[in-house]
Amino acid sequence: MKISNKLKRTSFEIPSLGIAKPLYYKKNTTMGIMKAPEKCHITDMPTEDKPSAIDAVEYFVNFNDIRYYFIFHRDHQNSEFVKKNKYILKGLIINENFPFPKDIQFFDNEKLEKIINEAQIPRTPKSKLDNLILYLNENQEFAGEVIDIKKHRSWDLTLNKLYFKNHKEYWDQFKLLWGIVC
Repeated sequence: MKISNKLKRTSFEIPSLGIAKPLYYKKNTTMGIMKAPEKCHITDMPTEDKPSAIDAVEYFVNFNDIRYYFIFHRDHQNSEFVKKNKYILKGLIINENFPFPKDIQFFDNEKLEKIINEAQIPRTPKSKLDNLILYLNENQEFAGEVIDIKKHRSWDLTLNKLYFKNHKEYWDQFKLLWGIVC
């Protein structure tokens, strides 16, 4: 059922009292509970809605061939800091270093920012170059073997695994490495 962006009014009957109370809802809501966004707040992958009995957004997402569960406050929007550093969260998930809580907890900007700030990842150009060299070395059976990085996983997942912000950062590091080797 499609619902416009404007607030709609319907009635909600409270059986024990035999009265109707107004119930307001917005687009992407069902009985006052939010549906999952089209794309995950962390991975940008398509989501699979998980009906929620609480006032939250719950969903599953497949990322790197693994199914993950996320729960956010119903009105969550990533902060600019989280948007700018989402590649770190993706890298932590791919490298199995994302601190998923043992019990059900909401993710919010404060928690995501803390995860980003405390992540033990390569952040300097030198540490990213070292990480790239280590990755290339791990994917060789012998020294000098030609490596097809794309055969191991999708290109974007490889960049996320190595904590590169984007393709340009990767290519800049690769050109630097090529200049050192040649």
